[in-house]
Amino acid sequence: MVLARLSLLARNRQVMANNNSNLARIANLQEQLSSGKRVNRMSDDPIAARRALLFRIEQQRSSSYHRNVER
Repeated sequence: MVLARLSLLARNRQVMANNNSNLARIANLQEQLSSGKRVNRMSDDPIAARRALLFRIEQQRSSSYHRNVER
């Protein structure tokens, strides 16, 4: 009887852990949907975030260059 209770307790803990994991995943997906962005924080995907920052820097440099050429 004690073994059955322990097994049930372990199973319940596993189900709760899975539910919490699923809820966290759903929250992350909802944040992505509402913001329209796949990467909202650097910790979401450090490589993609770095690429986005480098792209933004390159855009700013290009924009500055074109403004200076037009003067």
